[in-house]
Amino acid sequence: MAKKYFKIIFCWAVTFLALYYAFRSTNWDELWSHVRETDKAWLLGALGLTISSYFFRARRWQFLFPEKNSIRAFDSWRVLKLGFFM
Repeated sequence: MAKKYFKIIFCWAVTFLALYYAFRSTNWDELWSHVRETDKAWLLGALGLTISSYFFRARRWQFLFPEKNSIRAFDSWRVLKLGFFM
């Protein structure tokens, strides 16, 4: 049980260190001023199209492997998102 908790804590620590490293020189005031200036309709539209394209990409794997619908949509979605980090 302790090994499981160590693994979880270690993964979170690596995540936070990577986020710190990636964003350590970010000017947050400037970033938020740019976010506030954006047209929210375009931003939401782009977000919706991005998420729907991920959904269709994930569903495509089900059509490529039709045997007994061997890949569930949620599993395909998770693998697709993981692939973006590679």
